[in-house]
Amino acid sequence: MYPKPFDYVMPATLDEAIQKLQQDKAMALAGGSGLVPAMSLGRAAPALLVDLRQLADLAGLAPRPEGGWRIGALTTYATLATSQTLQENYPALAEAIQGLSDPAVRNRATLGGALAEAHPASDVAAAVLALKATLQVRGPAGARAIPAAEFFTGPGQTALKAAEIIYAVDLPAAGKASAYEKFKNPASGYALCGVAVCLEKAGGKIVGAQVALTGAADYPQRLADVEAALVGQVPTAARVSVAAAQIGAARLNFVTDLAASAAYRAHLAEVLVKRALARVA
Repeated sequence: MYPKPFDYVMPATLDEAIQKLQQDKAMALAGGSGLVPAMSLGRAAPALLVDLRQLADLAGLAPRPEGGWRIGALTTYATLATSQTLQENYPALAEAIQGLSDPAVRNRATLGGALAEAHPASDVAAAVLALKATLQVRGPAGARAIPAAEFFTGPGQTALKAAEIIYAVDLPAAGKASAYEKFKNPASGYALCGVAVCLEKAGGKIVGAQVALTGAADYPQRLADVEAALVGQVPTAARVSVAAAQIGAARLNFVTDLAASAAYRAHLAEVLVKRALARVA
C-alpha cells in the first residue's frame, strides 16, 4: 500500500515544530521507523508531516548539573547502543537497545520517537520505567516534566497532549544495578515479553526496586506488587522467587495473539523477572 497524500515541512526550531503540529491532523516525524510503516499500511494518515530532523540540539547525551544524564529525544538507537555511559551506568537501557532490528533501522530510530509511539512491546519503554526516567516535553502551553511511571496510560496511549513534543529524557544519578531480559518473537523481533529491573541496596537489603514489563500486557507498565515484595528484603533466591510469583496475583491484562497466549506470556514474565533480578541482586 501507499500512504495517503500529505503535506510536509521540516521546521528549523522546536517552537516552529510545535506551531506546525497545531494544524489539523499534523503528526511529528522523528526517525520514522514506526510512523512510516504505519502510514504505508494505512494505520496513520497525517495531513501534515512535521519532520524534526533539523533540530540537531535535540540529539546527544550530556551530564546533568544535578546528577544523572540527559538524552536528547532525537538520539538514535545506533548512538545509544555504543554509548559507554549507558553501558556503565544504565545497563537496562543499553541492553534494551542493543540488537534491536537491523543497522538501517538503528541509524534512524530515535529514543523520543519510540517513547511517543508507545508500542505495547517497546523495549526502551520498559527500561525508562525501571530507571525512573523523566520525560521532558514542550508544547503550546510551555514545558513540563512527565515521570516515566505516568507517561504510558494505555495501549498506544501516552500522557502527551496535542502538539507536545518530547525533547529530552532525563536519567537519575547512576549507582543502582539494572538489567533487561527479553524473550522475542522470532519473526518480528518484538518482545513477547520483556522485563527491566533496577535495584538499590543498602546494608545487604533492597531499599528500592523498580520492575517494568513490556510485550506481555496491553501496554508497558511497572509491576508494583513485585516491587513491594522486594523492598526491605535480603535479595536471596527464595525472596526473588516469591517476588516474581506476585505477577500471578497482579491485575494485568496479558495479551493473547497469534504469537503466544496470555497464559504463556504470564509464565514468561515470571521467568524473566527471576532472571533479571538474579543478575542484579
